[in-house]
Amino acid sequence: GIVSEESADCNEDSKEALKKKAEQIKIFLTDSDGCLTDGGLYYSEQGDEIKKFHAQDGMGFRLLRERGIIIGIVTGEDVEMVHRRGQKLKMQEIHGGISDKLEVVNSICQNYGCELKNVAYVGDDINDVNVLKKGGFGCSVANAVKEVSRKVDIQNINTEESSRTVNEITIGVQRVAESTEKVAE
Repeated sequence: GIVSEESADCNEDSKEALKKKAEQIKIFLTDSDGCLTDGGLYYSEQGDEIKKFHAQDGMGFRLLRERGIIIGIVTGEDVEMVHRRGQKLKMQEIHGGISDKLEVVNSICQNYGCELKNVAYVGDDINDVNVLKKGGFGCSVANAVKEVSRKVDIQNINTEESSRTVNEITIGVQRVAESTEKVAE
């Protein structure tokens, strides 16, 4: 199916409705802390902050990029390591220190000639709610606050593989759509 029982639960939307939404995705954006990381904050003896990113997200983002989907991070925190991770993943959009995420996402849409319905977004906290409400395909990780989980198409994604899970859903749905179009021709 479109959503594996182990990784995510569907809300009221039917799988068919989710497929239609996923087919429209042209931009994939995610928060960083708690979505691309495990949500923990680690500090060295010298006071350096360290974040744990999941390596498999890299392949997921590469596959999206190869399909022509714009990828990026929109996060409230403005730290160099998030920018470096985004650069390593060859993200076209990396926005840190953002208080109004919806404003930034609208700007990204304008830059690429897209609409909010073309945006998949992974979030976990209250500052993600506006994007999740207005975007086309909202997803939340398992430890997301309740306000977030109520506004998404897919919820309870394992934090360790959140972006990879949504990437696989997006790519899988788009491949099905492409093969259906080829058969119809």
